[in-house]
Amino acid sequence: MFVATLDNTGEQLAAVLHEGSVSANDAAVNIDVLARAVAQLPWWRRQKILFRVDGAGFSHDLLDWIASAGGRASPTFRWEYSAGWAVAEREQAAIEIVDRKDLWQPATGERGQAREDAFVADITGLLGDLTAWPKGHRVIARKEPLHPRYVKDASAYEITKQARYQTFATNSRRGQIAFLDARHRKRARVEPKIRDQKASGMGLLPSREMTVNAAWLTATAIACDLRLASTPRPGRRGGQHHPQDPALPHPPRPRPTGARPAQNAASSSPPPGPGRRRSCGPSPASSPCPGPPDHHEPIPASTERRAPQSPAPWKPASSGATADARP
Repeated sequence: MFVATLDNTGEQLAAVLHEGSVSANDAAVNIDVLARAVAQLPWWRRQKILFRVDGAGFSHDLLDWIASAGGRASPTFRWEYSAGWAVAEREQAAIEIVDRKDLWQPATGERGQAREDAFVADITGLLGDLTAWPKGHRVIARKEPLHPRYVKDASAYEITKQARYQTFATNSRRGQIAFLDARHRKRARVEPKIRDQKASGMGLLPSREMTVNAAWLTATAIACDLRLASTPRPGRRGGQHHPQDPALPHPPRPRPTGARPAQNAASSSPPPGPGRRRSCGPSPASSPCPGPPDHHEPIPASTERRAPQSPAPWKPASSGATADARP
């Protein structure tokens, strides 16, 4: 199963089922999925796209397809890639040179804050001849302490150095390497979405027939997009303003339920007259003020006509009465 997700909104753009014999780095399959995903975007959003691909889907032909903007000759189309790059002996030799000459630079987080004990370095010039790759091809390495949860997947070189090394390739011409590294690590935001999609039924294919499973995949994809559309967008909470993505749909406004909070009035308040709303005073034996009638229940019509009453003259409250009005 190959899935393409739009990071701006979290929507699933394309999902394709294939037989188990198809490898994850099959260039033809990955290009087909990404072409379907691009076709879902509005035409004015297809000129500048960043494709983030993990190391499992990395291939030379895929990067060539992205760099050529899907075979488009127009210079207005600028597609960039940020794909995982394998750490082999050549990369390890380049990392040794960076360690020996202390060429590491501090890494930053998504918001520009410094990451503790994390460093990045551009090792493109230490990897030899890379002219066969697309124009502007760069390889960036990241170094961070080896966390205990990554020890089981660590290589012998990383266990010896007690550090975790990761590399990725990009053809972006602008941006410092710390920014490019933080941008590439944002690919991890798709992992919770894939986990939710699997829990919604994508990971539980009901049949051995490809057509039945394809219909099931379509239904789960629609369900995931509907759930995303019904999720409230981040707004003004706790006195802080969070920017809202204009591409997300507006959530439905919640309908108020329950009774309105009544204001405590003084015991010497004037009696209600025409056009006045009866207030509930603080009384130990009185019941709470009833809320507005339900719209589904019929409102009984009054058969008794009340004569208009003039409001009583105002007089100051006694010393023991208090008035508390809260907005």
